[in-house]
Amino acid sequence: MRSVPYSVWRGLGMIEFGVDENGARVSFHPAKLSSVLAGRTRSGKSVTAYRILAECAEVSWVRLVGCDPTGILLGPAASGKPDDFALGTSPQALEHAVAVLRNVEGLMDERISKLMELGIVQIPAHVYTDPRVGAVLVVLEEYAGLLAAADKKAGEEVRRIVGRLLREGSKAAVHVMTILQRPEAAVLHDRAQYARAIVMAVENADSVKMLLPMAAPEEVERLVASKPGRGYLMEAGEPLKYFRADYVTYETYAAIVREASARKQPVFPRQGSDESDPRQPIEGVSS
Repeated sequence: MRSVPYSVWRGLGMIEFGVDENGARVSFHPAKLSSVLAGRTRSGKSVTAYRILAECAEVSWVRLVGCDPTGILLGPAASGKPDDFALGTSPQALEHAVAVLRNVEGLMDERISKLMELGIVQIPAHVYTDPRVGAVLVVLEEYAGLLAAADKKAGEEVRRIVGRLLREGSKAAVHVMTILQRPEAAVLHDRAQYARAIVMAVENADSVKMLLPMAAPEEVERLVASKPGRGYLMEAGEPLKYFRADYVTYETYAAIVREASARKQPVFPRQGSDESDPRQPIEGVSS
């Protein structure tokens, strides 16, 4: 892995995070498709997440929200945004995680309702790239850990909401990025809705096939044996790309995200706060 300057293609909103075998930059659009990022311990998954989320934080119209059982990944983005993020696994934190996801679900429903009134099926790019509207990226760090820590009722509610976000969120510029170590059917419910997979080294061929069913035997073998920082990018309709992720330290990631997040208002400002609600009505943005 190697360190490179942070160079978001700001005109296109593309998120760069590595280089492919031909030396071309590997990237994706943060407001198109929901993603799963998977990799076993020491696969480079965390560093890849740092790189991706640091890039996302620097795009003015990408709005990060999410749940993180450890608080390590999303903690730097959470300052001043208590209702955008849920950190930890205490009973209070788990209750808050459900509340955060319900807020996102409500925002999605609000946007879809407005689309129906306007007679259109999806928020167009010129609208969601206005920071007053924004594209929401729901980050579910160690999603398996979140589900394991939740009681039955809360776990079912989390699955219900995340399933809806995966199935319906795209039209409202709401997408999910689920991060996990081991792909399992119980955790990857609605997995057909993940049209993008970023897969680092995983435990075995079955794990590869769950996320990359089109992978040839030699590609499966290569991925299982991959060195840290190597993996495959899969996007619907595109060939698999083997990549080497850019390297970034946690300290650098945290500094970038703290600074970038401080420039953005909360997606869900608390009542009585001095923050104005940044969620501009869709019809209020000039075409």
